[in-house]
Amino acid sequence: MLLTELVYTNPALRIFFPFTCFFEKVTLANFSYLFLAAVFYGYLDVSVDSYDCLLSVVPVKKYANTDLNKLEILKENKGKSGIYRWINNINGKSYIGSSTKLNARFLQYFNTNYLLKKTVIEKGNSIIYNSILKNGYSNFTLDILEYCTADNCIDKEQYYIDLLKPEYNLLTKAGSWLGYKHTAETLAKMAASHLGKTHTLETRAKIGEAVGGKNHPMFGKPRAIGAGKPSQKILVIDLEKNTETIYISFSKAAAALGIRRTAISTYISRNQQNPFKERYIFKRSSIEGQ
Repeated sequence: MLLTELVYTNPALRIFFPFTCFFEKVTLANFSYLFLAAVFYGYLDVSVDSYDCLLSVVPVKKYANTDLNKLEILKENKGKSGIYRWINNINGKSYIGSSTKLNARFLQYFNTNYLLKKTVIEKGNSIIYNSILKNGYSNFTLDILEYCTADNCIDKEQYYIDLLKPEYNLLTKAGSWLGYKHTAETLAKMAASHLGKTHTLETRAKIGEAVGGKNHPMFGKPRAIGAGKPSQKILVIDLEKNTETIYISFSKAAAALGIRRTAISTYISRNQQNPFKERYIFKRSSIEGQ
């Protein structure tokens, strides 16, 4: 929320109206310090209810259905760092996290194999991962609370954890792999512990039996809605037949043309101009509803 919005909607804060032209781009999080300073020095006398209004965080981005908004989420947060919040639409519980690469982080969230690996195979105790697998992406809202620089992510995350007290956060202290490096001694010990180590056929069979078939947590259950990498529509121009066809995915186009999918993806990624096999031109489709 911008300062101007807060002043206009809360009469108790009209004292700050003359300063809105200077602070128009100040976020709610930063403005709270100005607010508290004014109260402390006696320039502003407000009720508890007015201060509670200040704590009502308004996200800079809100995606009400992460299943339907998946492509939008990945596109709009590419190359950005910031603080995010998952909200379970069924029970209202939430999780707050931060990332220096939001797009890459959200790709992990949308990969059910990654979530299963962290919660089942590695015996991780992540409530948010389990909740997403159980309820599906369509039952979750994703908020971008604030965009910030990479070096401020942890401090900002801690601010919102303290402010909003999310139920799914097992740890009350913000943590990140940002800048973390194992010491040379630790790396050497880790390497030595796995050097030459292989599982026997019997052990491999036991592992497969433990996580396969009916023992697999997703056995007999439908795949979580919105899981997996989004399909990309492709426009195929056939110069020989003088036709244009839109396929719902690279795989569908490759199957129809009798070629490998990688041939199309390579053509697109390299931005090639010459027709493939002197006949086909591939382009990403931007036509909605096709």
